[in-house]
Amino acid sequence: DDVLAFSQTNVVPISALVRDLRINELKKRAQSADREDASSAERLLASIFGRTSYYFAGEALEKKEYSRAIYFLTVATEVRPESPYAWYNRACGWARAGNRKKALEDLSVAVEKGFHDRALMEKDPDLVSLKDDVAFAEILRGIPDAGEAAPKS
Repeated sequence: DDVLAFSQTNVVPISALVRDLRINELKKRAQSADREDASSAERLLASIFGRTSYYFAGEALEKKEYSRAIYFLTVATEVRPESPYAWYNRACGWARAGNRKKALEDLSVAVEKGFHDRALMEKDPDLVSLKDDVAFAEILRGIPDAGEAAPKS
């Protein structure tokens, strides 16, 4: 969904925020042969990712403002789509917001991207609403055992 409804007025659609923050341009610059420009772009991306995935989303989750947390975590997944933790945390937000389908989708992506902490998933209070779901059990079965090689992310 391009816009997530939460109680604040004038919420910027995620696609517009990603455009305004120039995320795609920064990603291209981060791959630049000009190491100084690439480093500068990477620092900006890291800052945006940290703020959206940790500070802003964390504050929203503490206040039980799940739609707001999902909004920021969606921006984080745009910045770092390879981050299993952004996907996992957004799955937790969806679960808390009552959207089991999206929570399970994001949880599956988190595992594909390398999130393999089965013990956390099984005891995470954010995921309680998913515990009796067959799809949740299937996702857990897809996590390699501790002795198996985990994919790099």
